[in-house]
Amino acid sequence: MSEAGKEYRQFVKQRREERYSQFVNSTLPAIKSLGYEVIQRNDYGFEFIVPKKGFGWVIFYPKGDRILLCKQNKWIYGGFSWIRKHILKGNGSMQNRCTDYYSAS
Repeated sequence: MSEAGKEYRQFVKQRREERYSQFVNSTLPAIKSLGYEVIQRNDYGFEFIVPKKGFGWVIFYPKGDRILLCKQNKWIYGGFSWIRKHILKGNGSMQNRCTDYYSAS
C-alpha cells in the first residue's frame, strides 16, 4: 500500500475512535439522563428504545456514525445529528452537554 493510503487509513481509524469517545463521554450520559436504558451490544454498537417518539428499537454505531431503526428497517447516516435532532431536541440542557465536533467554530 502506498504511503498516502497508510496515512489515510490511520486518519480514518483515528476519526472513528474520536467519534466513539465523543459518544461515550458526552452523548451517552445525556441519553441516559433522559431515562432511556442503553445497552452496549458489543464494542461497536449501542442499543436503546425510543417508544414515545415512535422510533422503537434503535441501534447506534458511533464509530461509523450510523443508526439502524429496527422498526422501520432503515439505516441512517449521520447518527450524531439524528440523535441531537430526535432524541435530545427540546431538552436544552441535555443538548448543550453534547459537544459538537462537527461545528465550524
